[in-house]
Amino acid sequence: MSTDLQEKLVAVVVSFNRLEQLKKTVSELKDQGVDHILVVDNASTDGSIEWLETQTELTLALMEENRGGAGGFEFGMRMAMRDLSPDWLLLMDEDARPKPGAIAFFRAMQKTNLDLIGAAVTYPSGEICEMNRPVYNPFGSFSAFFGTMFKGRRGFHSPDEDYQSKGTLPVDGVSFVGLFIRAKAVAEDGYPDGRLFIYGDDTLYTLGLNKKGRSVGFAPEIGFEHDCGTIASAGVFMPLWKNYYRFRNLSFVYRLAAGPILFWPVLALMSVRWSMWSRSLPHDQRYVYRKIRRLAISDAVRKNTSRDHDEIVLLGNPK
Repeated sequence: MSTDLQEKLVAVVVSFNRLEQLKKTVSELKDQGVDHILVVDNASTDGSIEWLETQTELTLALMEENRGGAGGFEFGMRMAMRDLSPDWLLLMDEDARPKPGAIAFFRAMQKTNLDLIGAAVTYPSGEICEMNRPVYNPFGSFSAFFGTMFKGRRGFHSPDEDYQSKGTLPVDGVSFVGLFIRAKAVAEDGYPDGRLFIYGDDTLYTLGLNKKGRSVGFAPEIGFEHDCGTIASAGVFMPLWKNYYRFRNLSFVYRLAAGPILFWPVLALMSVRWSMWSRSLPHDQRYVYRKIRRLAISDAVRKNTSRDHDEIVLLGNPK
């Protein structure tokens, strides 16, 4: 390993109504010695803001409304780049935090040829966190494509055995939980799209940087804990409005990954698959789910990211 302790590491934490989780994360980041902590609060109502205002050794950014993880990360990254002069940014939600020794390992590792580094994210139980597995472009090679065809999600995400590896493994995209990103890459290639609200914004951003030539690595020896509820890798998300962002943003990812020609047959196949998931719902929810799916696909095709969040929530909870 080569040591470069002079590089400034700024942690960007996005928070919304998880005060107890936030306290644990801020404490861990302080204990592990990141150079600066910037917390973006998405208009919390649970006392998070009041607690954050009593904290020293961190910068607080208050959002006027909840703009989701996507909006929070874009805002926080822009603020950190403008005001804190980082060499590296470290991104996470408030319910995620580095395991003991993670920051020290990052500082000491050889990363000269890396622009983005994803951590190995697990639940507190030690089980691999599915939503934070690194990804491969399913259209990047024949093996990835056929693996996706026959294995589904497992075909284009890092397998379990990668988490036992030593050294950094090349991947195409990583999540925003435990993402170390070189500030130079952000300055030169831009920021994530804050209009996406939730789901897929991290894959879209990191896959896009990879397509621009930025090197993306998975470092299994950097451990992160994500103390969140398990989200199924398939099927319907609840509450129903969340499926709008899931389907719209996944469609954006497929467009980027597949290219303009393959995108259309891929979208058609995925649309059929998403429609079939409605069979797991009670009859009174199927119509709402299918309406959400159609709107999400329509907006994805038109590249529309301007729909108001309150409209989406109301669509999923009709009166």
